[in-house]
Amino acid sequence: MVTSKQSHLNDSHAALGLLHYAIMSEFTDKTGDRAAVLEEHLAYQVKLEEEGKLFAAGPLLREDGEMAGIGLIIVKAGSLDEAKEIADQDPFHQSGLRAYKIWPWKINEGGVDLKIRFAAGSFDIS
Repeated sequence: MVTSKQSHLNDSHAALGLLHYAIMSEFTDKTGDRAAVLEEHLAYQVKLEEEGKLFAAGPLLREDGEMAGIGLIIVKAGSLDEAKEIADQDPFHQSGLRAYKIWPWKINEGGVDLKIRFAAGSFDIS
């Protein structure tokens, strides 16, 4: 775990400066059984989450709410090379049904609020 006090990426200002990697994944022209590979892809995402490497992931949507065919995967990795290894192991990328572009993402602003009520057995994330 990295704390804001340990981060060398905050450029001497109060912003967090946490570095993650944004992977944009788009379908290629290759044909194949996307549904079968989707199950493998989702299992891989769960594995990354369990390993603590996945920050967030999901499809981008068009204005009408339909999927745009682009997936956004944010991973926690120690380097761009490690993030590329993670992306290369995704079954969609291995199959050639999707190709990706990757960018380092420096998180400066924003936040997540988490409320856990143990006795009620409930939680809220906003």
